[in-house]
Amino acid sequence: MNSPQTFSVANFEKFQHYRDRAPPWIKLYNELLDDYAFGQLPDASKVHLVLIWLLASRSNNCLPFDPKWIAKRIGATEKVDLTRLLSSGFIQAHDGEPLASCLQTARPERETETETEAEAETEKIESDPPVADADAAPLPVKSGRKNYPEDFEAFWRAYPTDPLMSKSKALERWRRLSAEDRAVAMRAVPGFRAHCAKDLTYRPVHAERFLSQRRFDGFNAQEEKQRAAEPAGDTARLAAEWGGHAAPLVEAIGPAKFQAWFSGSGFEAGPPVTIKVEKPFAAEWITRHLMSELRRLFGEIRVEVNG
Repeated sequence: MNSPQTFSVANFEKFQHYRDRAPPWIKLYNELLDDYAFGQLPDASKVHLVLIWLLASRSNNCLPFDPKWIAKRIGATEKVDLTRLLSSGFIQAHDGEPLASCLQTARPERETETETEAEAETEKIESDPPVADADAAPLPVKSGRKNYPEDFEAFWRAYPTDPLMSKSKALERWRRLSAEDRAVAMRAVPGFRAHCAKDLTYRPVHAERFLSQRRFDGFNAQEEKQRAAEPAGDTARLAAEWGGHAAPLVEAIGPAKFQAWFSGSGFEAGPPVTIKVEKPFAAEWITRHLMSELRRLFGEIRVEVNG
């Protein structure tokens, strides 16, 4: 496969305070220190990424996928690993993008533009355009409360929320995700909860940022890495659960996902087969995302919450 010709910074609009221009500065939030995917980068790649953000602001977020060219432009003394940044989700590759368009410098700001104008433009950018999504219609109100979509409710119940998090803002970001990305985000929640549980003083990042900044990608990547390194003994142990009935499910979805969603669950052979899990959100997620796989393996099946 040919190497990509160009690349762009993912979610670049959050760094900008002007639209389609070469600003004198970009936004850099201290929440970056809590970004799991960013923390997994080598120190050199972290610095290179920040400098690439600056460079992208001069080039309308279109840069040649050429590590040597990038290194020269940002003054890097160590090798720039664009492949690592690509696999971590910080940049996006593009095939067939005209290189000439990436080498043009965006026009400078006019000195007459004020900071107030910049902030006004920020608000316009951060509001994001409406998305063609069936969920984007106004939420119906039932008994004086908003009736949120079922898939979002499942995410919200599974996520480690706190009273300061805005459910409506998280919903806005949820709506902007494709169905596939929503499933990916939901799949990452157990790993993120485990990450939070390691430090009782850690305050989970707002659900809206977890979605808008695609932090779920980092946790899913970590899960895949752990799954690849899963000792054969652990897989065998999980397969032996439910009196050995868990084996085909562990093989189908992998030990990491089985551990995340079926840990502590019970199994009744039936008929019908009944699986009893510990948490309501786990039962709902399993019903929405794994029921077809469960029916394929076990036939008629019910998923219940332990009473």
